[in-house]
Amino acid sequence: MRNRRRGQAKCTGAARLTRGWERRCAGMDGRKAILRRAEPGELDAVYGLILERVAWMDRVGLRQWNNNGYLEAYPRAYFGEQLEAGRLYVLKEGGEIAAAAVLLDEDPRWADFPPESAWYIHNFASSVARHGAGGVMLDRLRERAAELGKRALRLDCARDSAFLNDYYEKRGFCRVGECCEEPYYQGVLRQLRLGGASVGNS
Repeated sequence: MRNRRRGQAKCTGAARLTRGWERRCAGMDGRKAILRRAEPGELDAVYGLILERVAWMDRVGLRQWNNNGYLEAYPRAYFGEQLEAGRLYVLKEGGEIAAAAVLLDEDPRWADFPPESAWYIHNFASSVARHGAGGVMLDRLRERAAELGKRALRLDCARDSAFLNDYYEKRGFCRVGECCEEPYYQGVLRQLRLGGASVGNS
């Protein structure tokens, strides 16, 4: 695995997440959504979200989880392990799971960066039927991370996915580096600073 840092990054028009963005999207009322750790009985629903997103990627022609052996690397058992470890989180609204993610306190893909109090977001998926759920989830994660005193949210996405890079850029996640897990994955490291800290690698 190779990681590469970039110089000071600037996010044009993405200095902060836009509160209320998700409320302009039909199908999701962010005010009623609750972020919490997943419970044992919710594992099937969470894995169902993953399968739903893979099928959606096939339909829209987006090359990501459907093209790199994702389901083999992250089977249902993996999500069960993350749930038991308390690292699997869900966003619930109206009794249904609208989005889910695995949250880590450290990530080897960021080994070239100074240690940071951050949440590393992985396996992030939202319901296709709940338009705007992804934006709500990111808002809730930002709020909760700030409450816990964390300084950043960090994630990575495929380097060749213009759709995903634009999605995260618009939500304040600035490009700060790259990661590579040959031969399957070349990714972009993205970071959202919290608590008024400046955007970049520091």
